[in-house]
Amino acid sequence: MVDPHPGLNIYGWSKDSAYLYFFYRFSPDGGDRAFWWDGFDLQRIDIQTGNIEQVIPSQSKGFVAFAFSPDKTQIAYTRAQDNPSIIFIRNLSTGAEKTANVIFPSKNYVRVGNIHWSPSGKEIAFQTETSDYMVQMIYLDLSRMKQKVIREYELFTIDFQRWTSDGKLEFREFKSYSDTSSQIVHVDFRNNTSIVIGTPTTRP
Repeated sequence: MVDPHPGLNIYGWSKDSAYLYFFYRFSPDGGDRAFWWDGFDLQRIDIQTGNIEQVIPSQSKGFVAFAFSPDKTQIAYTRAQDNPSIIFIRNLSTGAEKTANVIFPSKNYVRVGNIHWSPSGKEIAFQTETSDYMVQMIYLDLSRMKQKVIREYELFTIDFQRWTSDGKLEFREFKSYSDTSSQIVHVDFRNNTSIVIGTPTTRP
């Protein structure tokens, strides 16, 4: 299964180097903990005073997913404890927070996470998974807190890779779970177009 003792993970420094962020997680065993959640109990230590404060309020050892904006001024996070699932966006300087219920709350989301900020810091993409192993890649416009499903697929048939420098979403798509051939696809969700990049390769 897993090591019963959580490991301490250093996430990184705040923008002004005044705080060091850290959290805990269990070693994944290929089961539920391995997908989308980053760990639990994200905290930060004030380097000058030594004071430690919790960054994401959650239940004891409640799993969370989180990601800092490119300029480290904001954090986006979700919590396993929330039903229906909620996406939070917090300004780390002011503490001001915006929230939105993850779309399709009627679906039984068992995981909501794997959060990725766009290079501009004005958008994020994150993934949800339902109890029947269907995955949704969801786009969120932070100015309006509006969401849009970009892709829906069976677990392990598509891997999200990254945001591209021109604001598209890059996926690696497999023909099926058992088929190792794949191709890289860039999705422009603004006009609902997809472009295949390069030639098919095999799953490592």
